[in-house]
Amino acid sequence: MNVSLAIITSTVALASLLVLVHQSRSLSDSVRAQAYQSIVNTQLQYDALFLDKPHLFAFAYGDESLPDVGAGEIAVQARIAVDMLLNVVDLTFQQRDLIPENARGAWADYGRFVMARPAVQQYTAEVRSWFPLVQAAAAQAPSHDHGSGEP
Repeated sequence: MNVSLAIITSTVALASLLVLVHQSRSLSDSVRAQAYQSIVNTQLQYDALFLDKPHLFAFAYGDESLPDVGAGEIAVQARIAVDMLLNVVDLTFQQRDLIPENARGAWADYGRFVMARPAVQQYTAEVRSWFPLVQAAAAQAPSHDHGSGEP
């Protein structure tokens, strides 16, 4: 009787362990999917800014330099747009291990592209201590050729 009980107990324990492993993997996949969706949603929310203020697009994705601080409202708006963009890049970098492998290269290219924009470079020089991880990520990210380099 003791042998039968031991076999049943061992079988139940093994089955429970397998269920736990499966649940752990499922939870991990769910966390990754939610994190990546958060990154994409943040990017979409940021890009929506340009629907109302298309003149700011050139500061984030074009070759426009930041206006002098004393230039009024446009100088403030441009800096806010660049700051928000750096927050998107920072969020993405912080969660880079949760990005699907097939999308990591494109996101790294996006980060490098953004960090190479004149307005972004100017702004990070003004507030260097605010975004050290973003700057480090842009410098360390491997290069992937995905076409024109445009976002």
